[in-house]
Amino acid sequence: MSEERPDGFVPLAEAMEPISETAQHTEEKPAAMEAPYTALTRTIAPLLAWLFPGAGHLFLGRWGKALVFFLLIACALGVGFALDGKLYTPQQGDLFALFGSYACLGVGPSYFLLRAFPFSHGDPYSPWAEYGNRFILTAGVMNLLLMLDAFDIAVGRKSKSL
Repeated sequence: MSEERPDGFVPLAEAMEPISETAQHTEEKPAAMEAPYTALTRTIAPLLAWLFPGAGHLFLGRWGKALVFFLLIACALGVGFALDGKLYTPQQGDLFALFGSYACLGVGPSYFLLRAFPFSHGDPYSPWAEYGNRFILTAGVMNLLLMLDAFDIAVGRKSKSL
């Protein structure tokens, strides 16, 4: 190897040299994650997370995160409706409404419950309606991401201590 330069530059050829076998075996390995949950738990946790925001994390024993996630999604929906946002429904020929419907469906079965209320249709003439729509869409997408988070915890991709 050539001597080190003061600026820390390492030529590409030297950087790509194979690591010796002894160096590979002496390096410390990261702490192992906790054992993953059963196959049934890996199925139930994301399903619960979709049915009720935060329920997947609650099922996995993450009480604090479950409460925070529920409040986060509930507040996003509440602010969205307060700003005259609407729940999207699929409409013939409108691709944006279709994607918006999928995002809104992310909040779970409460989507169908909320559709029954008159405030769920929003007020398109309100100056705040677009902001409200974004809050509602964000709540749905956040819940979809929390479903994935619950699944990652259940399969052992994320440490339970985090």
